[in-house]
Amino acid sequence: MVLEMKFSKDLFAAKILAIDAGKEIMRIYASDAKAGSKVELKPDRSELTKADLASNSIILDGLKKTGYAVISEEEQTEAELPKDKMWVVDPLDGTMDFVRRTGEFAVMIGLLERRQPVLGVVHLPALGKTYYAEKGNGAHVESDGKVADLHTSSRSHLNEFRLINSKNHFTAKDAVFIRFLDNGTLVQKGSIGVKLAEMAEARAEFYWNFSGLSIWDMCAPQAILEEAGGQVFDFKGRPLDYSAPRLANGILATNGKCKEEVLKAVSDFLQKT
Repeated sequence: MVLEMKFSKDLFAAKILAIDAGKEIMRIYASDAKAGSKVELKPDRSELTKADLASNSIILDGLKKTGYAVISEEEQTEAELPKDKMWVVDPLDGTMDFVRRTGEFAVMIGLLERRQPVLGVVHLPALGKTYYAEKGNGAHVESDGKVADLHTSSRSHLNEFRLINSKNHFTAKDAVFIRFLDNGTLVQKGSIGVKLAEMAEARAEFYWNFSGLSIWDMCAPQAILEEAGGQVFDFKGRPLDYSAPRLANGILATNGKCKEEVLKAVSDFLQKT
């Protein structure tokens, strides 16, 4: 498959930048383990390393050439976000997995148009995999020079779903929710990009987040999951609101099946807790 022939120049640029940033992350990961993993805390108490900043610089320098607005985890704004095209960047999602050297971290570049994800690249440099999608063109994964189409699983009942959630931020409330669902099939992963990629590859069906995430966490992986056949929505069943940096109304992601069953389960749980 020749990427340039099937996809837009925007996707091609995002994919190249994600891979270039990943190379720099892996250079730091391999040659400067202690210094590269030295963690600073940002004002919101999230982690920051030298690799985050190096990746951010590579990506933002490249995206300037497109002429679109850009928001990054490392360069945030409190202003209302524009309605036209805007890049949304997480230069190193899963910083704690980078520090702990699990490999479950990602470079994520998404594109919003009219405040909805239309393009996404999730590059996993330590795992050698690049996921990408553009609205209307399907979702794909590239590894070892080979490209495969992505499709979510066909499981169609909540009691059949394999659950996927955070390895580093799993809460007591999450554990209670799993018991409420009476479903013991749980996979825990690092980066949200890794988690939604697992769903796009038909290895899990249901992800949830009670506290919300930032738009740079969700934009790129959402674009990929939806093009693979999945669905992403808030606790009211509405599209995620990308008008501000924080997605504050809860996040649900499925393989595209039994949306109403999922919403009812979450609503019933929240009413009882």
